[in-house]
Amino acid sequence: MDVNFERAKDLLEENDGAGNTFKATAKPVLIGTAVVGATTMIFSIIMALTNGLTENVQNLSLLHAPFFLGLITGGAMIYWFTGASTQAVTTGAYRAVEFIKANIKLEGVEKASVADSKKVVEICTRYAQKGMFNIFLAVFFGTLAFAFVEPFFFIGYLISIAIFGLYQAIFMANAGAAWDNAKKIVEVTLKQKGTPLHDATSAGGWLFRRVSLLCVPLVLWDADWHRRRLRTRRRNFGGSTDMQRFWICAVAAALVAPSGAWELGNFSVSDAAVNAIYPDIEKSYIDIHQHPELSGHEERTSAKLAEGLRALGFEVTEHVGHTGVVGVMKNGAGPVVLLRTELDALPVLEKTGLPYASHVVVHNDQNVEVPVMHACGHDVHMSAWLGTARLLATNKGRWSGTLVLIGQPAEETIGGAAGMLKDDLYTRFPKPAYAVAIHDTSDLPAGEVGYNTGYTTSNADSVDITIYGKGGHGSAPHTAIDPIVIGARIVTTLQTLVARETTPGDFAVVTVGTFHAGTKNNIIPDEAKLQLTVRSYKTEVRKKLLAGIERIAKAEAGAANADKMPLIERVEGADAVYNDPELAKKVMAAVSARLGQSNVKQTPPITASEDFSEYGRDGVPLFMMWVGAIEPGKWKAAKQSGERLPSLHSSVFAPDREPTLKTAILAESTMVLSLLGPGK
Repeated sequence: MDVNFERAKDLLEENDGAGNTFKATAKPVLIGTAVVGATTMIFSIIMALTNGLTENVQNLSLLHAPFFLGLITGGAMIYWFTGASTQAVTTGAYRAVEFIKANIKLEGVEKASVADSKKVVEICTRYAQKGMFNIFLAVFFGTLAFAFVEPFFFIGYLISIAIFGLYQAIFMANAGAAWDNAKKIVEVTLKQKGTPLHDATSAGGWLFRRVSLLCVPLVLWDADWHRRRLRTRRRNFGGSTDMQRFWICAVAAALVAPSGAWELGNFSVSDAAVNAIYPDIEKSYIDIHQHPELSGHEERTSAKLAEGLRALGFEVTEHVGHTGVVGVMKNGAGPVVLLRTELDALPVLEKTGLPYASHVVVHNDQNVEVPVMHACGHDVHMSAWLGTARLLATNKGRWSGTLVLIGQPAEETIGGAAGMLKDDLYTRFPKPAYAVAIHDTSDLPAGEVGYNTGYTTSNADSVDITIYGKGGHGSAPHTAIDPIVIGARIVTTLQTLVARETTPGDFAVVTVGTFHAGTKNNIIPDEAKLQLTVRSYKTEVRKKLLAGIERIAKAEAGAANADKMPLIERVEGADAVYNDPELAKKVMAAVSARLGQSNVKQTPPITASEDFSEYGRDGVPLFMMWVGAIEPGKWKAAKQSGERLPSLHSSVFAPDREPTLKTAILAESTMVLSLLGPGK
């Protein structure tokens, strides 16, 4: 093994930027918590000075000069102590440099003595501490003096330092992180460690970190002192008018909004969290991909998912709707959210050439030997489902409610969802307030997600038509009633249902997929069989198509003077998936914020079908999101050249594994968290 320690060191240094970013985020969150305490103090003072919001409330206005001047003074105070604290730190650094020049001689030695080093640190610390103490005295007694100037001047001043203080904390903490990340670029990318450029970035980061740590808490401590002093003077809030309550709540919302925005960070999953679990998720994905199972035979797959949920603390029930699995995690009061994945694979011979390609061959329900492949991406869905389960189960403090995870069999044969519901899914387990799912797609590159509101997939109906004729010799058709001719007329006339009977703009498809009749060229058979697939979005269009098929089939048989009318059977079907507009808006706002708006695309509805629609029974709102699965370079090149890339159900369809899985986990977990209640 050829170990490149220098490269490893560079990678470690390069990724240290994540720690800098975390530190920059953590500081404002902590300071924001203190600002919430200061907000309590502000309203205590407002209540005291307005006699419970019954007197002089009109002075809480920008039109009241003292109040407005207080706002300006508070902002000025924040920027004054920012500059003053910076000056205190830089003065200490300057004095330390002067001491080094005058007293420390490095000729003939590689580094300074411990005593000299301690002296330098002492100088820096002494000036910084003296400066900060002087700043604290100025802010404390200045604030105390402002309380005697004019009551509403003081209120405006306190509101201003709360708002500007939090803003300055966020700015300075992030500026420090920016300096640190700049230093990493100089060290790793530019290879300039030890140069004046590196020294400059090191000093800048040190300065900003010290200022952001020291200056803002001083003002917050000062504000909290006043809050505690006035705590015993709180008045009754009940005597205020509705308008006064509205005004005061609006101010509260404005002041708490900055800290609230940071609190919303609880409702997202970090890249680092996904990266931490990815190795295990990838192993699960490869295992599932290598062991696909046909619809209704997903014993190994469902057992694997059940095992994974049990290890995370879910209450697991197997064999729901035959091979389905249900995992329930209750986490206090809150909404019930259902997340579905599919278990089954397709009878397709895999030709991807992947090292983990499926080589499974089984006998299907007709006892025919067939190959099996996850050609529709259900292996992606299951792996992301397990990843989402793990992230939520290990972060229960960040959400509340009940999570119901569904591993559904037989999606490809349009029967699994109905089977689980028939097995009392919504009575044996908590009925969801929302049901959501993802599906991979070859229409988007990996790293992007897509969605639409309203109809997302089509209604699907499989219709079999058996045409009855009268057999005879091929040389004497006049003695027979030819079902092939009747069938041909039916095939042709069926197309008028779309071309001449459906309103332009309404989606409709009638495809005759099979036409079986006869055994020999000179024999007119007794019957012929047609198999159709019928697709639509709207319920009224669907009903019209099915009625039209029956009408045309019988009319053509009647025109041929058939003795017996055709048998028309709807053998299976699935309703269109309808993405609830309000649910879609709520979910995609969170997903867009997490992934970035540029990675979220609004896509048109597809003509394929899904039985996810079954979970919309009894008014449960549904939402399905698409996850891109194509390597971005290939996708871009195909768009430019017009090449058709392998689609779902293709023998060569292979998702771009890592980015597809990571995006699926991020999007799915964000989607679920946006619907669950807030954490404790």
